[in-house]
Amino acid sequence: AYNRSDMYGTTYQSMLPVEVINYTPPVAVMIIIDASGSMSSYFGDDTKLAWARTGASACLDSLSERDYIGVMALNSLYDLVLPLTRRTQDRTIRDAISSIDETGGGTIFSEAINRAGTLLKAQTDVARRHIIIVTDGAVSGGDEEQYLENITNLNKEGITLSVVGIGVEAGSEEANQMQVA
Repeated sequence: AYNRSDMYGTTYQSMLPVEVINYTPPVAVMIIIDASGSMSSYFGDDTKLAWARTGASACLDSLSERDYIGVMALNSLYDLVLPLTRRTQDRTIRDAISSIDETGGGTIFSEAINRAGTLLKAQTDVARRHIIIVTDGAVSGGDEEQYLENITNLNKEGITLSVVGIGVEAGSEEANQMQVA
């Protein structure tokens, strides 16, 4: 592997039977936005849910036209708001993110992670698959062991996971629970 910027326009590039281009293989990202009851509380000037939607939109902005993004609501129903969709469908994706505007129910990560993993496994034309959970970390009790087991199983299948904390203070119980994973 070569650094593209080091190769472009060099004599070495002209000698090789390959062309150095700016290409990043496509990725598939499933964003799970926590829409449980605790997300209706305020953090600063807005609700935690509003901040989570802002974060999801920022994630969308960082993807290329080759990538896929899907959106789920993390509530008692684990609603699939938008299946994996090409990044080029910007308005459809932003509308899906904005449509998560009601809070309620509990936060149980394990089932949402399973569902997201199943959807990502079906996307075969990507180089990487990733789940992003945007949450305040207020987990409904008893889910930690299953959650960790599910993450381990997905990692074995090449699916990675990130948890983004909204309004989570360092050292808090929520922060400690999220760091375990």
